[in-house]
Amino acid sequence: MQIINHKLIQTKCDEVNIKYQETPNTSSNFKPNLPDTIILHYTGGSSLQSSANWLCNPEAKSSAHIIIGKSGDIIQLIPFNIITWHAGKSQWKERKGLNKYSIGIELDNAGILTKKENGYYTWFNNKVEDKNVLIAKHPLDNKPKKPGKHTLKNKSKPPNKS
Repeated sequence: MQIINHKLIQTKCDEVNIKYQETPNTSSNFKPNLPDTIILHYTGGSSLQSSANWLCNPEAKSSAHIIIGKSGDIIQLIPFNIITWHAGKSQWKERKGLNKYSIGIELDNAGILTKKENGYYTWFNNKVEDKNVLIAKHPLDNKPKKPGKHTLKNKSKPPNKS
């Protein structure tokens, strides 16, 4: 893949699909020499496409530059030279409002799981196989004070029950 005019372009050698689905949830272009930071998030949604659909909905008041699916497929929501709304009210050291400094990348996954007697479950009540559960611990002392605050956990639509 390559970037041309601030968009990911699929090449013949790519083994993943790259799709463009534009979100209206954006601000202006980045200032010169920005962005200079990447912020990774998780979607907490049921699928790559459902997360993209939500981030393209004006009601979401949230967006990102790209979403990477479990298979490696990518949906780009806006060119890399435009500010998206992925970091909310944020600060890192002296910088406030990290949207204006950063590329937002969403990783498609089920989000925080709930452990029940017979396994782990998503917030939309799908069981996750034990082999797919990873127990993670935040490695930094400056971990977020309110984990989950800027996730799609309660915003994504549950999967169709068909």
